[in-house]
Amino acid sequence: MDVEIAGNNLKNDGIPIARRMRSLFYLRNILAPESVNAIVGAFGSKSILLKHEAAYVLGQMCMEESVHVLLSILSDENEDEIVRHEAGEALGNFKPTKEIVEGLKKYANHPLKPISETCYLALMKLRNGVNDVSKFGSRDPAPPMEGDFEEARRILLDSSECLYRRYQAMFYLRDLETSDAIHALGKAMEDESSLFKHEISFVFGQMRSIESIPYLIKGMEDVKEHGMVRHECAEALGAIGNDKSLEALVKYLYDPCDILRESVEVAGGIHNYMTGCEIEYCNVK
Repeated sequence: MDVEIAGNNLKNDGIPIARRMRSLFYLRNILAPESVNAIVGAFGSKSILLKHEAAYVLGQMCMEESVHVLLSILSDENEDEIVRHEAGEALGNFKPTKEIVEGLKKYANHPLKPISETCYLALMKLRNGVNDVSKFGSRDPAPPMEGDFEEARRILLDSSECLYRRYQAMFYLRDLETSDAIHALGKAMEDESSLFKHEISFVFGQMRSIESIPYLIKGMEDVKEHGMVRHECAEALGAIGNDKSLEALVKYLYDPCDILRESVEVAGGIHNYMTGCEIEYCNVK
């Protein structure tokens, strides 16, 4: 399989989303300009999920060729807020050039909270100057805080605290990988910020603990919840990969919420990989 075939998969809305997502993560592992160009083709898709994940992948790859595209997506008022938020988060992983900083500042007071909060976090991260890869292999919106469990739990659950500090507490608790940490994060799923809850759901997917399943099912099933939260809950359930999580997912295979329905399809593929039903996830055939 090569970059051209994977790129063509991304541009073809007739191909199942799970297969296209595999193509995307295949390209993520090829740090070359042609891979970036292939991923950029995904932004012509109708799928919000695919475009969101494409922006995420570009941010993880950190290749300068993608900066102008991410800035363009962030500034596009016709693009879905979920995609724009991910473009803003991705920009926080690059060197703080004048172009990036000004682009993020412009939208740090945007009326849509997922966009404004993301741009604020990205600016704080750039100011902080830390862009380490976590032990889970991800570049996160904030580095873990220094401290102890009780302090991290207090900061995490205090909605009056600085959002960046709350994110630092979140990643500190993720890295602990303890039962107490999971339940503290689960309690934070009651927060008002959709962005915050979506990130906790992502963290649960990294931790892959069965103790987080009730929180994820609750988030996925809540029809009043933002699509970005419901979709992230679904993908996390797929990453956990046990029978209980799969049973919860299959109920939403035909859900009218596009990003949730597609996430469930993708989660099914991740579930098969995690449970050993498939040997290789990034197989684009």
